[in-house]
Order: sequence, then C-alpha cells, then structure tokens
Amino acid sequence: MVELSCLNCYCYSSLYCFSLESSSKYTATSNAFIFSLRNNERLGPFKSMVSKVSRAIERTTSHGPTFGGGHDIVINDNANSNTNSYADFGHSYSVPSGVQNKQTILAGTKDFTPDEVEVFYLG
Repeated sequence: MVELSCLNCYCYSSLYCFSLESSSKYTATSNAFIFSLRNNERLGPFKSMVSKVSRAIERTTSHGPTFGGGHDIVINDNANSNTNSYADFGHSYSVPSGVQNKQTILAGTKDFTPDEVEVFYLG
C-alpha cells in the first residue's frame, strides 16, 4: 500500500504492506519508508527508511495509518475535519541530514489537516 498525503503543497508519503487488525499491534518490516517530495525547509526530495524495524507500522482499526513507534506520522479518523493528525518524525524512521525541525518538515506544522489522503494498493 502507498499512502500519499498533501497539505499546503507539501507532499509526503509512506510505503507499507499489512492488514488492519482490531487490536493495536506493531508490525516489523525493513521495507517501510517515508518520503517527501516537497517540504517547508526547501530540502530536496528524500526517502527515509525505517530504523526501528519492530515499530515500523501500527496496525489498528481505531484510527488511520500510524508510522513509527513514537508516531512519526499519524493520520487520524475524519482527518479532513480536524487537526488530530500529526507528525513527530525521527522516532522509528531515519531523519535526513539538514532537517531543522522534525515536527514540521513533513506537513509544515506538527498538527495538521491533510488536504487529501490517497491510498493505493500495489498488487
């Protein structure tokens, strides 16, 4: 699956492969990554691999996708109508050199309302 989120022209994405479960569980995978096409610090596009493999992805049906054990990125329920989604990059995914603010690099602010969230199945 690929998730693409955009906010104020800042785009970031994540790659993951899993099924949702009714209880919160973390999934270990060394293949997950987060990437940014444009960001508020004007760094070039980057790809950040998971660094804490055992906490790559939280599998749950209680809210939207969660990447990282410290919640590097969370897309919460009804994301288009609140600012409950947030980024706190660097807990389970590597942070590229040159990043000044790990909480705002992906979406421009820590708490945000995505303009759109797209999920694609790669089969």
